[in-house]
Order: sequence, then structure tokens, then C-alpha cells
Amino acid sequence: MRSSQSQRPRPVTIADASSSAADAAGSIFISYSHADKPFAQQLAEGLRSAGYRVWIDEGEIVVGDSLVQVIARAVEAKDYLVALISEASVHSSWCRKELALAITQGLKQIRVKVLPVRVGIVEMPPELADVLYTQADPANPASVIADLDRAIAKHERDRADAKSR
Repeated sequence: MRSSQSQRPRPVTIADASSSAADAAGSIFISYSHADKPFAQQLAEGLRSAGYRVWIDEGEIVVGDSLVQVIARAVEAKDYLVALISEASVHSSWCRKELALAITQGLKQIRVKVLPVRVGIVEMPPELADVLYTQADPANPASVIADLDRAIAKHERDRADAKSR
């Protein structure tokens, strides 16, 4: 988990001590176009350092795997899908499939929550038109990691509140 403040891009507060999303759930699928691979890798590394379990296709899919089966199982098993929305990803059929799988799972089981990350100046896909996103600066992945950490912590509190009702 978080062992030092240097790994955390924002100050620790009392609320953080009791609501760390990485401690509570933290399974994340990162959907990205391979044109955005360096930034996706930086996010994956930073989220893992923060204590999250991160699935990114690199290293998870091997020769002989069915891409559709492996990706579908991975999306369904995660709590969050971080969707890197870029000029390249909006034209990627794989990114659209991953997003559709997550949205379907989210509606069906209220499980997978999509967390959009807008990379550059790009129009959001219609299925995310009403979803708040974080704007990414690929030169500063720490700010995106902090935004995702805060969002996940809030979603986890909301899920816990809903379960207690």
C-alpha cells in the first residue's frame, strides 16, 4: 500500500486514512490505444505503486489466447475501467469493445465503473457524454493518478453506503 508520502501526489488527510480506495477494492482495467501505450504504462505503474491491482494487456495476454475471451473476463472481473480517451482510442474498435463491455457490466451488475481520462483535445464518445472525466497531461501522470485515487475512494464509499441500506 502507500508506504510513504513521496508516492502520494497529494497531502494525506484524516479522511484519506479511513477511506483509501486501494485498501478497499482497487481492481482496475486500463483501456487504451497502443498509440497511448507509454502514458498507459505510466498510469499502470503509478496506480500499482498506490496499491491498486491493475490489468493492462501487456504481459496479461499470451500467444494462443482468445483476445475477446481474455479481455471480456478481465473487464468483468474488475471494479473500474480507466478509459484513456484520445484521438487514437476513439478510432480503435478494441477500445470501443472494452468500453461497451464495461458499460454493459456496470448496468447489469452495478459492478464495473468507467473512469474516463481525456488525453488531448478530443470529443468524448457518445456513451460517455454525460460522464465526468479527468483531463490528462501525459507529462504529469501523477495528477491523473491523484484524480483517479480520489474518484475511486468516493465510489467505494458510495458502494459501501448502498450496501448498508
